[in-house]
Amino acid sequence: MATEECAECKEQDELVFSCRSEECQYALCIKCDTDPFKDFSSCPFCAKSTGKRRSVRELVERSVRAKADREGRQVTDQQELGKKQMSSYQEKAEVLGLELKKLLTLKCPRCQTVFDNYDGCNALRCGNVS
Repeated sequence: MATEECAECKEQDELVFSCRSEECQYALCIKCDTDPFKDFSSCPFCAKSTGKRRSVRELVERSVRAKADREGRQVTDQQELGKKQMSSYQEKAEVLGLELKKLLTLKCPRCQTVFDNYDGCNALRCGNVS
């Protein structure tokens, strides 16, 4: 993409024509190009035949490619963000799962022995404490 500035509007836009002469460097952007079918075989400013006119097809293809690249990068960035969010949710879920397991596990208040399996009422007796 050309980064030169248009001789007519002084903006840096997509250039349709740019003179390759070192002294001239005349450029015309797509907005200021009033006749897209005009032959720029020579520069309208310095009259040297060093100019190059880009075809409308080339400009459209370049524009479409640039837009597709931008959208592709946006999708990739969104996917990366989604992966990061998913991994943080998974980490939070693991931490919450461990905390829940700790809360639901019955332990002896004196020796901290865990009761794995118990039947009947919640009145448990630890065999380690007399």
